[in-house]
Parts: sequence; structure tokens; C-alpha cells
Amino acid sequence: MSAILGKGGPGVELRGEETIAAPLEQVWRALNDPQLMARCILGVKSLEPLGEDEFMGLVEVSIGPIKGTFQGRLRICQREPPRRLRLQMQGQGRAGGLQGEGVIELEGDGDITKVSYTGDVHLTGLLASLGARVLHGASQILARQFFANLARELETQP
Repeated sequence: MSAILGKGGPGVELRGEETIAAPLEQVWRALNDPQLMARCILGVKSLEPLGEDEFMGLVEVSIGPIKGTFQGRLRICQREPPRRLRLQMQGQGRAGGLQGEGVIELEGDGDITKVSYTGDVHLTGLLASLGARVLHGASQILARQFFANLARELETQP
């Protein structure tokens, strides 16, 4: 990933695949809809545009014994419609901070879309003090919850 990942504390690597029962174009549109994304990301309190492809957000999360509110930026660095998004994020809260980068790739087959994701997040502060297993497990849970919420949102769309 990029040089942004060289900063910060311990890293958490995310990798996974999900299958969503919706056509590729519909999933692509959803991933590019900030209001829909705000409903899908667990703990999002706000997600406001700062300009083209950049957003300021407020998220409340619990990871292990640490609960906190984080303010941060999300930037879409690269779009390859309708197949690939590359994102960068950074955030800060009383419990620490994070910097990361991720890639979401889509592969469609009729009314089914396979979503693959990879990412690296580096943590500081109290968050960095959590063990790697706790961080990895919490990250996987958050990713699965995001895609489950996305699938539910797409089911309700015409």
C-alpha cells in the first residue's frame, strides 16, 4: 500500500470477500453514495462532504475494553468504475488514532456481486495497546457488519 502506512503504531491487515445479492452496477452506486455508506458503517454519527471525494466523519466504536468517539477524514483516492475503489482514512479520538488505506474490488455475475477487500490500518494511543488478535478480530467483525448492512440496504432499494 502507500507510504501513509509507514506512520503510526501496530498495524492491522484486513482481507476478505463477501457476496452480495445485487448486480455489480447497483453495488458500485451504493459504495459511492455517502449517505448510504453512513448508514452501513457501524457507529457513524455523521459523514459530511469536504469536497470532491473527501469526507469528514464522526464515528463511535468499541474495540475490546476501549470505547471512544473518533473524528476523521475519508478520501477516495482512485476510482475505476465499476470495479475498484482505493480509500485512505485517518482519525483521532481520546483513545488514540488511526491511519489506513484500503481497496475494494467488485466482480459481477448477473444478480450477484463478489466484493473483495484489503486494507492496512495503523493505530496509536490506547488503541495500539490492544493485542493483535483483539484488533484483528474486531476489524473482521466491523467489516462483516458493514457488508451485511450494505446487503440489507440494497435489498430495500427498487
